[in-house]
Amino acid sequence: MKVYAYLFYLLLSGLSSLFAQQGTDHFEDFKIFNEEIELLGQLDLPKDSDKFEVVVFVHGSGNIDRDGNQGQFIQPAYIKQIGTELNKQGIGVLRYDKRTANPKNRDFLTGIQFTDYVDDLSLIVKTFDNDKRISGMHLLGHSQGSLVSALAIAENEVKIKSFISLCGPADGFGKVIVDQISAQNEGLGKIAQNHVDELMATQEIKEVNPFLVSVFKKENQSFFYSWMQYDPTEIIAQIEVPFLAIGGGYDSQVPSTDAEKLAQNTKSGKHLIINNMNHVLKELNQESDNLKSYQNDDFQVHPELVNVLVAHLNQY
Repeated sequence: MKVYAYLFYLLLSGLSSLFAQQGTDHFEDFKIFNEEIELLGQLDLPKDSDKFEVVVFVHGSGNIDRDGNQGQFIQPAYIKQIGTELNKQGIGVLRYDKRTANPKNRDFLTGIQFTDYVDDLSLIVKTFDNDKRISGMHLLGHSQGSLVSALAIAENEVKIKSFISLCGPADGFGKVIVDQISAQNEGLGKIAQNHVDELMATQEIKEVNPFLVSVFKKENQSFFYSWMQYDPTEIIAQIEVPFLAIGGGYDSQVPSTDAEKLAQNTKSGKHLIINNMNHVLKELNQESDNLKSYQNDDFQVHPELVNVLVAHLNQY
């Protein structure tokens, strides 16, 4: 991972004084560069706390911003809600815009690889290592972010106290994408499996089925290939820090049973399933509200999730 030397000086040596000038309404904005990539985010501060634990929220797939939103029509704001609730309990939250969510990065995203997300996370965590207010950091990896977090820990890129996987898949991405397509159309699922096999063998798909072009289009193939190299259960099995996997009973994207699969491969990992929580961490009275909960922030993050996170974090 390469960064500019002057950036390290600015962020590591002058971090506290810079933030003291910027901090308002109990959060502090930050800007970090990973080469040309601009990473924007904020540290949500617990009120009246001089020293506190911090959770780093690592987002799932898609062009997700620091609040948990994507574009005009997906506005659940679940990351922002998590930050608010944890702040009330005296816990700080680091949340940031994914590199693909920042329009300024558009010209630098060609050839993006899965490990680029790991590099971004590692740089952000290392930047805040020198913040004397932070007594310890924990990774909260959501969906795709579960594997991103696991890789950062397994490769000794970050120093953290614990790791929580939220709705993280237990299977490799190739199987996940085939299972999701098969659930909609069994015939297309078989074709998707052939595409995955070809991609793994040759690093490209020469002729994509017209019905699957939106998924396997050429510009996605290199990134998918890099993602498919990792088995989440194998990576997480290497992790020695305290581990908790949480699944949602109303999760339509990742089976809730994956939480147990991830935990059982660790030395002392635990798992929990929150029955009426969906993939964007919202409490639903009925499963049919799933789609609505993605569209706006009317639905709140599940209170049991908040309680579980606080109980876990207070142990360390």
